[in-house]
Amino acid sequence: MLSQGDVLEAIFNSFWIGTATTVGALLIAVPFAFLVSRTDMPGRKFFRSVAVLTFAAPSFIAAMGWILLLGPRGGLLNEYILVPLGLPAFDIFGAQGIILVLTLFLYPLIFLPVTDALDNMDSRLEEAAESAGATRGHTLRKVTLPLMLPPIFSGSLLVFISAFVIFGPVALLGGPVGFQTIPTAMLELMTFPPRIEYAAVLGLPVLFALGVLLYLQRKLYGRRAYTTVGGKPGQKRTVHLGVWRWAAWFFGFVVLLFSIVLPFGVLLLTSFRKAVGLPLTWDNLVLFDNYTALVERPAILESFWNSLWIALVATLASLIVAVLAVWLLERSRTRLRPFIQPFMLAPLAFPGPSSASPW
Repeated sequence: MLSQGDVLEAIFNSFWIGTATTVGALLIAVPFAFLVSRTDMPGRKFFRSVAVLTFAAPSFIAAMGWILLLGPRGGLLNEYILVPLGLPAFDIFGAQGIILVLTLFLYPLIFLPVTDALDNMDSRLEEAAESAGATRGHTLRKVTLPLMLPPIFSGSLLVFISAFVIFGPVALLGGPVGFQTIPTAMLELMTFPPRIEYAAVLGLPVLFALGVLLYLQRKLYGRRAYTTVGGKPGQKRTVHLGVWRWAAWFFGFVVLLFSIVLPFGVLLLTSFRKAVGLPLTWDNLVLFDNYTALVERPAILESFWNSLWIALVATLASLIVAVLAVWLLERSRTRLRPFIQPFMLAPLAFPGPSSASPW
C-alpha cells in the first residue's frame, strides 16, 4: 500500500486538511467564544444559540450549498457579485474549498466547550492577578487562556479527527479535481474488486494521529489542575468594548452569514428553482412543485422516518455508553482508567467506509 504514490498523497492530504481546518476553526471559535461569553457585544445570546445550527444538516449538504455559491460555472456569488465587481471568480473545488467548508462546519466543536468554560470561570481568579499588579493582557495570557486550554485542546482534537476522516465534502469538492484523502481512497479500494485488507491498512494513520494527539493532551495539561468553579457559581466579569461593540457584532454576523445563512439559504432558494443550470429569473422559479414531487415518492418519506428513528436509537445508546464510561473514569478506582478515554475516542479514528466494512 505504501509503495503506491496516490495512497501516500491521500494520507498527506488528510493530515494537512485536518491541520488547516483546525487552525481555521480556532481562529473563528476562540475569539467568537470570548466575545459571546465575556463582553457586551450586541446580540451575543442570539449568536450563541444559532451556532449549533451548522449541524442542522450533514456536512455534504453544506458543501452542496457552497458549490451553488462558488462553483466555477453558475455559482451565484461568482456570477452576481465577484465577476461584476471585477474580482476573480473563486473555484470551490479543491483543497481550498474543502478547508473553507469544513472550517465553517466544524468550528462549533471548539466554540461550544470554550464558551461553556468561560461562562463557568470565576472572574475572581482574574481579579486576583490584577490586584497583584498584572495588566489585563498579562492576565489574559497567564490566567484566562491557560484555564481555556483543556476545552480548546479537546475541541481541536475533535475538529482535527473529524476533518481527517470526513467523507462527503471531500468527495463532492475534491472528486472533480482528483483530490483524495484517506476516506475517499478507502472507498475506491472497496469498489469491485474490493480490497478490504488494503482499506484496513489505511485506517492505521488515523489511529496514529489520534494516539499522538492524546499523548500531547496528557503532556500539556495532564498533571495540572484547572479549577474554574469553586464552592460558589462563577462570577463573570463583563468586558466593555466601547466603540468596538459593533465591530464585534459585525464579526459575529460574518461568521453567521458564511456558516449558516449563505450555504443553507442558497439551498432553500434552489428548492424553488425549476432547473439549476438556467439563469436565476422569475421564469425559473416555482412555488411548491419540487416539494410536492418529493412527497409523492414513498421512498422519500420512508427515508425521513428511517433517519429519525436511527438518530433517536443511536443517541440513546450513545448516552448509555458515554455515561457509563464517564462514571468509570471519574468515580471508580479501576486500573483501566488510563485506557478509557483513548478507547472512547478510538471510533472517531475510523472513517465511515472502514467502520462499515467489517460488519
